[in-house]
Amino acid sequence: MQVIEDSCFEQVGGRCKLKCDPPVSLLKGDIVVAERLKQIRQRRKEREELKRRRQEKNLALVRDFLASNNFDKEDLNAPKVECFGLRKCYPLQRAVKDENMDMVRLLLRFGADPQVKDMSAISS
Repeated sequence: MQVIEDSCFEQVGGRCKLKCDPPVSLLKGDIVVAERLKQIRQRRKEREELKRRRQEKNLALVRDFLASNNFDKEDLNAPKVECFGLRKCYPLQRAVKDENMDMVRLLLRFGADPQVKDMSAISS
């Protein structure tokens, strides 16, 4: 007969209550289910980590694009003023003009406004 540690029990009003979290079951089916849940949680955690890393990589690409084209690195909808204030251009318009469709998708995903218009009243 196996002896269970008394640290897993606490006495409550004359009764012994199991205080281990989660309760341990020695049934084969319960062990299989617990292992399956553990695998599911691990996969979910890995997917979330992969998604987070992909998001960070995409954000770095957008910031590099903004910096290389002299736009504000923090605001996707801030125009770049050129020719002593006579022209302004937005990051989304620059990506469209450069035919960089991957950057267009990223800018839209991160919140660039497709309705903004340049000085000629042309939108993206």
